[in-house]
Order: sequence, then structure tokens, then C-alpha cells
Amino acid sequence: MWETPRAISLGLFLIGSCAFPTPGTQDATIREKAEGNEPSRSVGNLGVAVAVGGGGTPRAVVREILRLAKSKSSSPAVDVVVLPYASIREDRGVASAAMWMEEGAATAVVTPSDAKMAAAQIADAEVVWMGGGDQRRLLDDLERWGLVDDIHAAHARGAVVGGTSAGAAVLGSVCIAGTPSPNAYATGAMAGRKGLGLIPKAIIDQHFRERQREGRLLTAVLDAGGLCGYGVSESTALFFHAGKRSVMGEGVVVIFDATRAVLPGAAVAPGTPWRAGQITTSILSSESPLE
Repeated sequence: MWETPRAISLGLFLIGSCAFPTPGTQDATIREKAEGNEPSRSVGNLGVAVAVGGGGTPRAVVREILRLAKSKSSSPAVDVVVLPYASIREDRGVASAAMWMEEGAATAVVTPSDAKMAAAQIADAEVVWMGGGDQRRLLDDLERWGLVDDIHAAHARGAVVGGTSAGAAVLGSVCIAGTPSPNAYATGAMAGRKGLGLIPKAIIDQHFRERQREGRLLTAVLDAGGLCGYGVSESTALFFHAGKRSVMGEGVVVIFDATRAVLPGAAVAPGTPWRAGQITTSILSSESPLE
């Protein structure tokens, strides 16, 4: 059953929930870092996008992803490909592949640092999973090896595409990057770059409740020109599919919807305190599976 968002007011924010936009649409106020990475696709044919906030992926979430992958595939066997490029560990991706195999995947392979082989493995996978580490490193490798289009193609044919921590942060239109300034609520404080765009008009922030990233996410949302920010707690998964969303896991997802925000009409100097209105805040919390 789909969860109904429970909305609360924080400070001067209005009560409400973030509307999930149709992939391929783009608000004219979104800045150049978000433009051009959301190809026009039929919502009904898309796979599922899953953002886990780090801190360990609950096994119930893993099983739900495998169930969804089977429902989208003509084969009962689910092949998983793990993209470990966010990490610099020598054994990167190994524990993740073992997790998928333990929960019933037919195969789970860790892609090598080889563009041609990685593209072939993505093309055959029902689940494309990206691990934690540094989202900048992950995007650098995906872009350098030309794998962004391969991931979009997998999602378009129905594959589940998701990740944890850094692997979740790259799913939105804009990814928080650089070394974000601690000077939250000031213009230009949160460096951003183009994300994969599998979750349109959105920014995903991980470890959200545990690292108290409210100011970081809201500032990034405003700096990007007015997007929808999703703060995902650890051991919590946010599912997106066919214009709907649901949550599984132990924590909460906080949503800052600035898609209809009233922002300054003229350019302001970096470091200037933000002035904005009509930003809505919601909190999602449930273990309802995607249906």
C-alpha cells in the first residue's frame, strides 16, 4: 500500500507535500546544472529508482527490489550489477554483491574499471546498484566512461536503478558536490553538479537525520533554483516509480519542496542570506512496499 505523506510545519514553512513531476519536464527556473540530463521517457515503461540513505541497506529493502525487478522482467532470474566507483577500497563492491546473492539474486557482479565491459553488464542487468563513498568520484567515472546513457537505457527498459549513500545522491537532477560550505542558508553555499536525473527535479541527501543536514539540503535546493529536496535517513529507502513514491526502513524521509517557492527576482551576490517563501515541508515514515 502506498504511504500518504504526513506533513508538518517547520518554522515559517507552509504545510504540504512535494508533487512528483513527470520525467522529462523541466522548470525554466532550474539552473544549468540540472538541464539536459532528463530525457523524455514514457513513465509507464520506466523502472524503479531507489535511494537508500546509507548506514546499511535493510534486507527487506533488498528483497523488495528483487521482487520489483522480477515483476518488470520476462525472466524469473534477477541479475544484479554493482557499480562501486564511489569507493576507493580495494574490495569495493564485494560485500554488496554478496548481499544481493544472499537474498536471491541469480547473479551479482561488481563492474570492473573497464567502460566496455561495464556497459555490457549494465545492458544485461535487472538491477543496477551504486555503492557508497564519494558521489563526485562516482559521477566522474560514470561520465568519463560514458555509462550515464547506459544507466538511463537500463532504467527506461524497466531495470531497478538505485544506490546507497553516495549512490543515492547521484540519482536526482542535481547532486550536492564539492565541499559544501557550513554557511547554510547563504546563496552559493552548496556546490552542485548535474546528477543522473532518474528522479526528476530533485536533490537527494543521505545520512540526513543522523548528520543533521537540514540546512545543507534546503540551501542546495534554493541554490539550484527551486527543486524538491529529499533527505533520506540511514537504513531507510525511498522508492520512486510511475510518478509515485513510498518508504521502507527504520527512519524518515524529509521533503523540502521549493518547486513553487517565491525566490528573489534578481541575481544576488554569493554569501547573501537567502530570502524565500512558500516552501513546503513533509515527513514520510513507513515500511509500506511499493505496489
